[in-house]
Amino acid sequence: DISSINETTHSISLSSADAIFYSKDNSTDGFGETVVGLGDINGDLYGDFAIGAPKTNTDTNSSDAPEGTVYIYYGGPGKPYTTKIPSTSYSAKITAPSDSVSMGLFSIRPAGDINGDLLQDFIIGEAAYQHNTGRAFVFFGTNQKLSGTIPAQNADIIINGAAENSKTGYIVSSAGDINEDGIDEFCISSPHYNNLSGLISIFSL
Repeated sequence: DISSINETTHSISLSSADAIFYSKDNSTDGFGETVVGLGDINGDLYGDFAIGAPKTNTDTNSSDAPEGTVYIYYGGPGKPYTTKIPSTSYSAKITAPSDSVSMGLFSIRPAGDINGDLLQDFIIGEAAYQHNTGRAFVFFGTNQKLSGTIPAQNADIIINGAAENSKTGYIVSSAGDINEDGIDEFCISSPHYNNLSGLISIFSL
């Protein structure tokens, strides 16, 4: 609890955190390599957030590339999370398809409200997919909380990269409401497209 901090305090210990999230069984899944606030994705007026574990490997062959997992956590009144929380205590878990490579590495981002339902949406990028062709998974917010295990291929929209080594989805982001129609746009980067020329794709639904 840092409520007692005053203007003379400049540093605090991690042990002062209200909650500490950690990977189950001290595994090597990269839990926490990405963490991001998603906004209110279920319309209850509380902020929600996601933690990526891009080195999760669900294949029994440990030499295969890790597919990645993204954990969703819903906010609530007071302090909804306290003490130490293992990665088994999530609100929902988005699992990558078997052909994925490090889904969620660097790129889990809020998209804004891209479909006009007044709920926040979010995007998960996967730049290493299929020889770095890349892709991105777009999930719309919903009044019904996501729960359990959700395959990423059940996303509302899947955007596939144009060519090998494009790294589509390396960075994903909301673009805001750039045309003032009351609905947000979103953008997907392909930084290695056309021999590193790169491009940014903006989408309006």
